Amino acid sequence: MPMFTSSRPIVLLAVAAVALAGCSDSTRPEPGLTASAVSGSDGQSTIAGVALPLPLRVLVQEDGAPKEGVMVTWTVSAGTVTPASSLTDASGIGATSWTLGSTPGPMSATATVSGAKDSPVTFSAAALSRPGMVASIAGGDRQTGRVGAPLLAQLRVRVQTFGPTNAGVTVFWSPTDGHATPISSVTDSSGYATTSWTLDTVAQDDQRMVVRINGAEGSPLAFTARALPGPAAGVIPMMRGSQTSVVGAAYATPFAPLLAVVVDQYGNRVPGQQVTWSVVNGPVHIVSANGATDNDGMVGAQVAPDGPSGAASVQVTESGSNRSATFALTVTPLEHFVAWVNSAFTSGANGSKPAVDTIAVGTTMTWLYLDGDPYDGPEISSEGTPSFSPPPLDLYYGQASFTFTTPGTYSYTGAYSSDLEAGYTTRGTLLPRLIGDGRRLRCATTRITDRDPGSGST
Repeated sequence: MPMFTSSRPIVLLAVAAVALAGCSDSTRPEPGLTASAVSGSDGQSTIAGVALPLPLRVLVQEDGAPKEGVMVTWTVSAGTVTPASSLTDASGIGATSWTLGSTPGPMSATATVSGAKDSPVTFSAAALSRPGMVASIAGGDRQTGRVGAPLLAQLRVRVQTFGPTNAGVTVFWSPTDGHATPISSVTDSSGYATTSWTLDTVAQDDQRMVVRINGAEGSPLAFTARALPGPAAGVIPMMRGSQTSVVGAAYATPFAPLLAVVVDQYGNRVPGQQVTWSVVNGPVHIVSANGATDNDGMVGAQVAPDGPSGAASVQVTESGSNRSATFALTVTPLEHFVAWVNSAFTSGANGSKPAVDTIAVGTTMTWLYLDGDPYDGPEISSEGTPSFSPPPLDLYYGQASFTFTTPGTYSYTGAYSSDLEAGYTTRGTLLPRLIGDGRRLRCATTRITDRDPGSGST
């Protein structure tokens, strides 16, 4: 029987060798620590001076497994990191936040792990130029408030930078009227900044606040507000001194209207304030009166004589308080006078219009001008024979008198003139004296007898 040599053991050895070779792990990590950047941390960009949107993160492993509690030290070429060193967590991650430097351009950061392979790990970032900004009013415009008090709502502006954040933009508040608190503020992450506006003490419809944001489109911005008067704090008479009413047998010269204003603590006139009028004492009565101030804060009353003579006072009082103003008045009897009122002569003795008076020789007749500014009075001129001597009588100061010593019938007129050289300026208006322009009032006569006529008239 032929003999042969078996090769089976040799084949088995070869297969085993191949199998062992196939079971070899070519990915087995090198022993010891390693450090590497976590995806997404490297290569970020944002506006110069702003923190990157994602933190820097480094992975530390030991023999391929995450290593907790390893110190990572962070350094940057520009800007700041917070924190400057950190410990890895249970996932082997160490992290920090990087606020880029203020100058646009590339910059870098490193993470150093002592004894780790590939340490330090380098991160790069790009600091971008700040894009254009747009500023706009976001709230608080056109409010109405009280003088000297803060508005109810804060003023609010929005600044949009079109970058990853709108925070950190300085807004400057510059009131033309009143004051701002604070005078500058910084936008939040949504781009909003606010301030409180206390209005000026002068009541007006257009108090202003100017807002400036350097480099922003739309700047400066302007807020407006209406400042209303504050609560009533006083009553002030518009006319100082005493008024006098001259009372004759048939006619009494009227008092000028009594006028007062109600004001707040800053002197602004207060509209719509209720008041009451009363006669404190004396021979007068209230004919008509306003019960509340008008839109200009003014209130008035018309008072008339209510007796032959004496001193009187009338008071206007702010409702609900003891604040008031008092007007002094005097009623004076005068037997012989003629009043120029409503562009006509009126007799005080008998009420005739045009005035016709009969007086005794030696009587003094007085003319009173009541149609306006007493310094704008006319002149009384005698007509025919007999006549006044010397003519004319000047009512320029509101009153003139003449004593008649010769019997007769005297006719007179009142006229204005065109003599501009004696003009006076008051309240910004030129009020010239006018002489001889032919514009005359109705004629009036005074008949003089050589006996006392009593109070009769002809």
